Order: sequence, then C-alpha cells, then structure tokens
Amino acid sequence: MKNLKYLLIMIIAVLGLNSCSYIWNQFTDAIYDLVHEGEERKKIDKDDEFAYINPNYKKEIRNVLYEINKREITKKAVAFENAMYPETGRSFEILIPIGTELKGFHLIDEQTGYGLPIRILLMTATNDKECYAEEAIKTGDKWKIAISVHYDAPMVAEDIARKIGRKNGFEICK
Repeated sequence: MKNLKYLLIMIIAVLGLNSCSYIWNQFTDAIYDLVHEGEERKKIDKDDEFAYINPNYKKEIRNVLYEINKREITKKAVAFENAMYPETGRSFEILIPIGTELKGFHLIDEQTGYGLPIRILLMTATNDKECYAEEAIKTGDKWKIAISVHYDAPMVAEDIARKIGRKNGFEICK
C-alpha cells in the first residue's frame, strides 16, 4: 500500500511538472508573438496589391489614391487574367486612370510605384448577377469582369473603382 502511495505521488508530480512545461511554452510563445507582431505585414512589397496593409506605406498610398481620384480615366490597358483560367487565354481592354498601370490584375501608380488596393478580375459568369464584394461588374455570356477593392482600403479607392467601372460601361454596385 505504501509503494502504491509513492507511485501515485510520482505520477502526479510528473504530470504537474509536465503541465508547468506546457504553461511555460505557451507563455514564451505569446511573448515571442508580441515582440514580432506586424513583421509579416512589413514584408509586403510596395508594388503589391496588399501594400496598403503595410504600416510603412499606408499614409503614402492614401495620398496617392487621393491624387489618382483627381485624374482622368482615359488610358487604355490590356488586362490579362490567366491565373484562374489559363486555358482561356482571355484578355480585354479597359480604361484606367492616367499615370497608372496594370500589374497582374491590380493597379500600380507609375510615378511612385505603389500598389493600389484595386483589382480587376475575370471570373466565370454564374446565373447570379448580383454584386457581393465588387464595386462594379460587367457580365457576358461566359465571363464576368469585376472591379473590386480590398476590405480595409479607404473610401477613395472605392470611388476610383466605381469611376473606372462607369467609364468602361460596367454595372455599378451599391
């Protein structure tokens, strides 16, 4: 009986020390996360479509967006969206603001090189012709062209996206 008592005490002690180790590891992981918070966002390049998330570029991109909002939308660009449907080889011509260019499927300011939180996408058309996350859509028989803005972008980006949509004859989403 005495040996069983010591055996139980040993098992409980091992379990207790093991849980202390777990708690210590959780504590050190939490401290590491606090120290390195935001490093992933700081790795985003300035010409990336998510550059607005990077705190180093946020203010400059906002100023660039206000500047672009004043520009005319008369520059012709050819947009390719082969990342989702490479077999189509589909391309289309679209009018974008002067001083911007398309890189992949998002806009970049030519003067500063900042990536803007505005995307132009080509998707398969569904029977559902309603807008969800898009600012403007144009639906054909097989394809839907959408202009969308990232979820945390300023309102001026939405205004620019809607202006691009209006200029190109897209349906403007509310």
